[in-house]
Amino acid sequence: MLLKIEYHIHEIRSRRRISLRQLEMMSGVSKSQISAIENNKEDARVTTICMLAEALGLSLSDVLSYTRVQ
Repeated sequence: MLLKIEYHIHEIRSRRRISLRQLEMMSGVSKSQISAIENNKEDARVTTICMLAEALGLSLSDVLSYTRVQ
């Protein structure tokens, strides 16, 4: 089953117990934008996904191929 990148970001953030505010501070992406992306209300640009991935200590390919990253 294919999952959307936005869901991957949410799942990784949740598993690591990182709040929206924390990810905002780590990535420079506003928490409202992160929330909109995670809730599929806004499409994320590749640059935004890269910023979020980097903040989570992942590469873009890690996020694209996410399978329960711990």
